[in-house]
Amino acid sequence: MSLRKGAGSFTVAFLAPGLVIYVAFVVLPVALSLYYSLTNWNGVGPQRWVGIHNYIKMFSQDPKYWTVVKNSFFLVGLALIVQNPMGIFLAYLVSRTKHGYKLFRSIYFLPVVISASATAVMFSVIFNNQVGPFNQLGKFLGVSFLNVNWLSDPATVLPVVASVQVWQYMGIQFVVFLAAVQSIPSDIIESALLDGASSVRMLFSIVVPLLWEVVQICVIWTVTGALKAFDHAWLMTWGGPGIASTYLPVYMFRMAFKESSFSYGTTIAMSILVFSLVFTVFFKRFMSRSTDQF
Repeated sequence: MSLRKGAGSFTVAFLAPGLVIYVAFVVLPVALSLYYSLTNWNGVGPQRWVGIHNYIKMFSQDPKYWTVVKNSFFLVGLALIVQNPMGIFLAYLVSRTKHGYKLFRSIYFLPVVISASATAVMFSVIFNNQVGPFNQLGKFLGVSFLNVNWLSDPATVLPVVASVQVWQYMGIQFVVFLAAVQSIPSDIIESALLDGASSVRMLFSIVVPLLWEVVQICVIWTVTGALKAFDHAWLMTWGGPGIASTYLPVYMFRMAFKESSFSYGTTIAMSILVFSLVFTVFFKRFMSRSTDQF
């Protein structure tokens, strides 16, 4: 009995610092954000309780909010379509590379280690309508569809800004899938090769099913990461023109620090949290039911 008590005390003492940090930096900020969203506060003066007025305003009286939500969901969809399939595909190819493995691994992960600010500035120059290579190439070849205002045209700015972010962070999914592919027992791959399975058949019939749990984690990771996107949109266009490339975090920042409506900004932040939690819960339930049926 004394040994069990000693082990229990040791476990509590070992977990307590992490729990304190989690409560201080996660639970408490979320609770405070919820409280601020129920008030009318500019971040400096006195707070006035208004209940759910900010939520009513956000959902029914602010048409810009739903445009911003569409922008964020566009980024989520693009990230899901590109990052995870390309991450698996590149990881599978690199894992089968005998020569230059370290080189390819470094090249595909390199964009991740570059700061978002440097990447945003670099692509702002690349897509500049005066000196950017796309526009210069269009002028040289006389091709009109390349000679556009990439970052100031509402029709092109969102796909351009979203593509830059998707490209930069695709390396995260790549290294996760690469580690997972390398954890597959070699005898399974060798048996498939002896049976005459092609590379494509091995990818879709062996690799992807064995990595299904990792795929689910990366999907959740991709969606929640895209919903928190801020750097590229703000640094490349400030969310403009207008709100054409504004994501939810950018709109939150504008409302809280540009419009001095801190309470409304935290309301938008709570909506980001709700979107992330709702997707995570329903996705996990859907996948668990699908797995059980299978």
